[in-house]
Amino acid sequence: MIAYFFVYGFLGWIIDSGYRSLECKKWTRGGFSFLPFTPSYGLAAVILIFATPYVLPLPHGVQWLILGVVFAAYEYACGHLSVLVMKRRLWDYTGHFLNLHGHTDFLHALYWATLAYAVLHWFHPWLAYLLSLK
Repeated sequence: MIAYFFVYGFLGWIIDSGYRSLECKKWTRGGFSFLPFTPSYGLAAVILIFATPYVLPLPHGVQWLILGVVFAAYEYACGHLSVLVMKRRLWDYTGHFLNLHGHTDFLHALYWATLAYAVLHWFHPWLAYLLSLK
């Protein structure tokens, strides 16, 4: 699990940096430190891995919906915690459709659902095989 935490923390940082760079139309680092690693993505992946046996038996549409709700709530918790602990708002979706205190919104819940579903079904099985931790 520690290996997955670090691999997904790095991959999450890459996705976050790419997403922010596209939005800003210039290179923008993701995360909150100088390291190419975002702990919240690593922890999200570990949560997903532990939830896999409970989620996989469900119909695919239900899986996608549950993953979206769970990880939108996780994004909300991470956003709220960053404000409480670090006194920094690392992202702000205020003004976005169906946002919740600017920490999450409808569009990002869709992104989370789709990303988590893809990781669950395609990427993680491949990574587990690659890392021989399966």
